[in-house]
Amino acid sequence: MRTTRVIAALVVCLLLAGCSERKNDEIHLKWWVFPQWSGLTGKEKNGTAEDWPRLKIKEFEKAHPGVKIDLEVLTWQGGSQKLDLAVLSKTYPDVCYLAAVNVRKYADQGVLEPIDPYLTEFDHADIHPNVMELCRYRGKAYLWPWLCNALVMAINVDIFKERGIEHLIPKPPERSWTYDQFIEAAKACTFDRNGDGKTDVYGYALYGIPTSVEYQMLTLVQGFGGRLYSRDGTQFTLNSPEGVRGMQFLMDLLDKHKVVPPGPAGIQAGQVGQMFMNQEVATISAISGIIKAIKLSAERGEFPLFNAILVQPPHLPGKEPTSLLSVGGYVVFKREDKRRRDAAMEFARFLTNAENCRALSIVGQLPARKSAGNIYPGDLDMGVVAGLLPVAREYFTAAGPELGQVVNGIYQEIFTHAKTPEEALADAEKRANEIITRERRERGLTK
Repeated sequence: MRTTRVIAALVVCLLLAGCSERKNDEIHLKWWVFPQWSGLTGKEKNGTAEDWPRLKIKEFEKAHPGVKIDLEVLTWQGGSQKLDLAVLSKTYPDVCYLAAVNVRKYADQGVLEPIDPYLTEFDHADIHPNVMELCRYRGKAYLWPWLCNALVMAINVDIFKERGIEHLIPKPPERSWTYDQFIEAAKACTFDRNGDGKTDVYGYALYGIPTSVEYQMLTLVQGFGGRLYSRDGTQFTLNSPEGVRGMQFLMDLLDKHKVVPPGPAGIQAGQVGQMFMNQEVATISAISGIIKAIKLSAERGEFPLFNAILVQPPHLPGKEPTSLLSVGGYVVFKREDKRRRDAAMEFARFLTNAENCRALSIVGQLPARKSAGNIYPGDLDMGVVAGLLPVAREYFTAAGPELGQVVNGIYQEIFTHAKTPEEALADAEKRANEIITRERRERGLTK
């Protein structure tokens, strides 16, 4: 009897040891995301930001036994700060959503794993070339791109009809127009609606208090040929004849054509959006999601529904339009454990595959992969955005928030008439290049 008990005890020990060994063999990944939409489809009344990510975890874990993924949904308000602290304390996640604009900061800190060894020939052929370019820094790719977008303009078609200028609405499919056509429409859409002798509606709106580094109005500025930074991000280059001409164009909208609300230096970016929703502004620089926002706001009873469409930013005659490209995706943080690193790369690839790119139709973003196909069939608005992708380009450099304050200061200086566009850009060039040089030196990129 005693022998039987001993054997039984040994069997139990072996089983427990086996279970322990199998448990220790599991790979645990930490996945940090920012909320993209609520629910699985974005339409559920009680959906949460965790629903879709948890579905993806379930799918991946089923296909990869032995891999367990822990999810954390960050907030847009404090998520970036939490990630910065995690990097400092080396408690960062394995996989994290990141905008391409932030890749350089973490790559310089040496905490990101290059994805080049994991990219296949299919990946290189499948991902839009200029999208992949934004995922690279100093010769290495760090971001698995998932979504992308090109900045556009939105126009209130109802106001155009109210003013009898339907013929000035850019024609599909490209919905392209020149600067002169844009000004003509803006003039016609600047008027006194209620007859009290005061302007109630403006053709466009400028603002001097952005929510972050101002880039939406840069679509108008850079259309004249200027570029904010050099391609390698080491020089501020907007102080050029083309850049001055672009900034002067903004000032002409204010002083010469008078088609924008007065006092733009004191206007916030959010106020411009409110004015557009209130049908007090006919045209604004925008992102593609504004059409969905109009419909959702009307459904919630916040604003009356009106007819709006997306159009290209205006361009010079005979020239292509200019747009600014944004890209988001997933980075993999450095790990010494190759199995864990490989699993994280496989998970990042899974999150950005064609099927998961198609889910972006929920939030009005474009897929980074060609194999996702046209996820907006028959949608002329998203067709305009997609048509701008080949000409869209980056608008940022490797320097941090301090540089954004310099760029934003240009608008304050010219909108208050404290400086001419020439003076503001010359001063900005000096300050910006000093910041870029200092930050590159601090990161060990220059001597």
